[in-house]
Amino acid sequence: MIRIYFLIFSILFTAHILVAQNVTSPPEFEKNEGIILKWNYNESIDSTVAQVASIISADDKVWILCDTNNTLGLAAIQSQLSLRGANFSNILFMQGTAENPWLRDYGPVAGYYVDGVDYIRHFVDSQYGQSQYPLADFLPLQLASDFGFNYEAMPLNFEGGNLLLDGIGRGFVSDRVISQNPGKSKFEIIQTLFTYLSLNEIIILPSIPQCGGGEWKELSRLAKFTDPETVMVSQFPESVPYFEQMENLADSLSKTVNDVGKLFQVVRLPVAALQNGTYSVSDSGEIRSYTSSIFFNNKLLIPSYNSPADAVALSVYQQLFDGYQIFQIPSQVLSTNHGSLSRLSVYMPQAKLFRMRHSKFTGPQAFENELWINTFIQTFDLVDSIQLNYRIHPSTTFEITNMYGCCGGNSGSLSGYTINDTISYFLKAYSGDHVQTLPNGAPEATYTFWFDPFTGIKANDKEQQLTIFPNPASSFIFVKNNDKNFQYANYQILDLSGMLVSDGVLNGEPKIMLPENLANGFYILKVITAGKSWVSKLYLQR
Repeated sequence: MIRIYFLIFSILFTAHILVAQNVTSPPEFEKNEGIILKWNYNESIDSTVAQVASIISADDKVWILCDTNNTLGLAAIQSQLSLRGANFSNILFMQGTAENPWLRDYGPVAGYYVDGVDYIRHFVDSQYGQSQYPLADFLPLQLASDFGFNYEAMPLNFEGGNLLLDGIGRGFVSDRVISQNPGKSKFEIIQTLFTYLSLNEIIILPSIPQCGGGEWKELSRLAKFTDPETVMVSQFPESVPYFEQMENLADSLSKTVNDVGKLFQVVRLPVAALQNGTYSVSDSGEIRSYTSSIFFNNKLLIPSYNSPADAVALSVYQQLFDGYQIFQIPSQVLSTNHGSLSRLSVYMPQAKLFRMRHSKFTGPQAFENELWINTFIQTFDLVDSIQLNYRIHPSTTFEITNMYGCCGGNSGSLSGYTINDTISYFLKAYSGDHVQTLPNGAPEATYTFWFDPFTGIKANDKEQQLTIFPNPASSFIFVKNNDKNFQYANYQILDLSGMLVSDGVLNGEPKIMLPENLANGFYILKVITAGKSWVSKLYLQR
């Protein structure tokens, strides 16, 4: 555990001096246009590819890479897809060659690049220089050319399966990236990831040895972010030699704070045992993980292994994603080849960047007479309106209220509820012909919370909370706390090295103006009064 915390601290300490490009790297759980898959001319693996393609193509686009030199013609591929019920109006075939099925590892990381006027779609690709996969660098360049995307080569050996994004500008990577790039220092590696992926923080997590999966030590078989506040983590039985290391990993993530001051919710998923009831005890062994799922818009494709653990994993997903379409995909052939379901695809982001960022209300909440729901929109397009849709159980009819601009974001309030109520809600934004919801599966999928005076936040706990809004901020912030002396407190803004960069007194005013000379990045806000102090992380983005 000590090692994990040291790595995280060392990254945060250097984060503020790194300059990133105008790139946005969205996580997989945000809205996407489609996915790219590869036809492998391997009957067992392509059966899974065809199943994934048929599920996604029902509503969204699927690009399938084919090798035109292979004797299995396009008609034969179409026949196999047809048997799976694929929607051919959403399937596009492209010529392309790759040495293995794992596009997530050797394909590009998709995102957006700001050209000064608009966000355009963008591919970033690691440069391998390995004789084992000579075409690994060629295929992403070809795809960028075919799609007309911006392209940039990232000078690192690095697999996409070892990158997790939480949707708020933070990247989690496996320490395999250090051993893969022996000619570079840790600082150089972090700086490269910052620059080419434009992330606010890089957190390097330790690889877990002996748990199987091959040389890649794929991080996505151990953890998966499902939104900016929730991360799934694999759970092994106590009998395996790496049990404590996995528990330390889960503990470390549970103590990580996101940009709205919340601790990540860690949800544990079982790992299926092998046929003989055992688990891998070597890197070359097999791992049957459920975190290696495909999260696509309103659909969830989760692995299954003909194991009793399949039902447990399905139940966890159903509880977390009520209202989503969930499919179980037989994945034993993938795990025996040291692959996984998530590594089969590269996500194709929407043609236009349209991100909705929201700190959700779920589960038990302390009762408030006035409850506001906030969201931030990131887009170059004109937003016509944003709606808050909510219903008070047992009603099945959603009330609709408009959300209005406030403090750099958008806010809407709930009304007509009591302390005994359970409330479900979703957000809906309109921009020209574009309509987008949050969560993606709405209106079938919603965020649900209820008021519980026994498990809600206690009054004395509220006094320990420091609320900052907006965060990220550009020129000013509002601060809030329930302590009666808070409005007359002193405040300090420190950079991540601990150096004081600004200070002042609130003097009854909750608004703090941020100095114009501060560079973008993370800072620490400290508020001090009457023997008490509050600390929160502040992110500046101008």
